[in-house]
Amino acid sequence: MGLFVLLSLAILGLLVFGVKKLFGRARIEPDPRRRRVRVAVAVTVAVAILAALIGFFVAVRNEQQAQSRPIPTFPSLATSPDPTLQGTVAYISEAKNPAVKQRQACARIVAAAGGPPKDVLCWAINSPALATAVWRDDGKLLVTAFNDTSGKRPAWGKIVDIPTGHTENVAASELGVGARPSVGASTNPAGEHLVTTGKDGNATITLTGPTGARTILSVTNSRPSWGIQSGPVWSPGWKWVLTWDGTRLLLTTVDKPTTTRVLVDEASGGAYDYQAPNFSITPGPMTSSAAHPATTPPTGGTSPLTGPIPESAAVDALTKDLTRPVAVELVAKCKAFVTLFQANGTGESNGADVLAALKRLADVVRPIDPAVADALASGPAGAVHWCKVKGLTSG
Repeated sequence: MGLFVLLSLAILGLLVFGVKKLFGRARIEPDPRRRRVRVAVAVTVAVAILAALIGFFVAVRNEQQAQSRPIPTFPSLATSPDPTLQGTVAYISEAKNPAVKQRQACARIVAAAGGPPKDVLCWAINSPALATAVWRDDGKLLVTAFNDTSGKRPAWGKIVDIPTGHTENVAASELGVGARPSVGASTNPAGEHLVTTGKDGNATITLTGPTGARTILSVTNSRPSWGIQSGPVWSPGWKWVLTWDGTRLLLTTVDKPTTTRVLVDEASGGAYDYQAPNFSITPGPMTSSAAHPATTPPTGGTSPLTGPIPESAAVDALTKDLTRPVAVELVAKCKAFVTLFQANGTGESNGADVLAALKRLADVVRPIDPAVADALASGPAGAVHWCKVKGLTSG
């Protein structure tokens, strides 16, 4: 704003100086006819410059007023869930976690019905996250991070089983395969398709079909920088569509009366293309992997890292403070360590390897919950005491 004022004063000064010079020359012109011409030219130039300056002022004022307009507001499904909405959405988020000092990105899932999202995989970042989270046909979540936005240089990939929190690395030869979120079907079974129009603070989504067209979302006269950036993508049951407005995921129902609500307040842009959807939808509930049963059972079985997979109750209790994969490992290591500690008397020999693993896990937990990390790193007795107090040794 200060620069604008200085620029305006400079232009005004040049205007005054130029007009003064023109009138000065006109005043000393001996020929009356030429004097009148010079005066007419001076007046014309002065009026033109003044009109341009006024137009500049008006344009800047209008732009400032436009940018001060609010973005559209919608009801929140996080605070007012709607149980009639079926499905689960996976997406990437860079929302700050007050408990974690280092910048991080997370693959998250959230029920279409609303409520709090849940982190399923988090990692440290130093620049904007270029990653995708895509539901696989087997019900697991494929998380892929990229080195650039071309979609051709995947850095790493992990497959997450949601019920257990177990992850497995994607083979180098398979990196990037299936990592691009689907735009979904273009037409529903009734022959209706979605059309998005508008820019500069205006957006309309129209449902067009054999019986005509009707508007399911309309926003006008919003902040010019706002708009529908990607989507809409149909839900598996054709009851709602999901869009991204550059920050939020917006869920719009298609049955009359249509309603648009905010599903999540922050979701990251696409790793392939800013206008491409960077979310994935499955018809399954949030409590399971997805629409199809996971190939790894929710309880029982084994993990190469933690041995017996723990029951979910202890894990659920810990996920209030820890991410689910960390909680799963923590519970399993507690059970294994306490068993060895009790069998060996002191736990100093047979339990040494497990204790070392507990200490390594403490380093992961520390940024999230220092008290937990301190308990784990305090030695065999301290770790056993903490595990028993938390009820993580049974089952």
